[in-house]
Amino acid sequence: MNRVILAFCFLLCVSGLKAQQVAAYFVSMPEELLLQIEPNRRKDMIDFFQHGQKGGITNALGGNSEITAMSDKYMSVSLSDVSKMEICVLSKDTADIIAVVRTVCAPACDSRISFYDEQ
Repeated sequence: MNRVILAFCFLLCVSGLKAQQVAAYFVSMPEELLLQIEPNRRKDMIDFFQHGQKGGITNALGGNSEITAMSDKYMSVSLSDVSKMEICVLSKDTADIIAVVRTVCAPACDSRISFYDEQ
């Protein structure tokens, strides 16, 4: 009986980790990829979104940044009035590939996509 309970708890923990996967990548993203939001402020943004609070945070450039959508494999972040970043986790057999799309609109929109591995 104890083994069944232990296995069930383990499965809950593993599924919980998968549910937070894109959020974990967002927080651990190297600072040179997202200069205007430091890692601790990224955690705040996730907490605000999960608790349904609107408004986001003031970033290092004085603009307003907030998470506009988030699931276990996708996140959309409004970095300012004219820029946005989307993160998508593409699962592969042995590892995850993280796709990051950055869009800037001034006045026409321009998007750039980059792919990263877990390391």
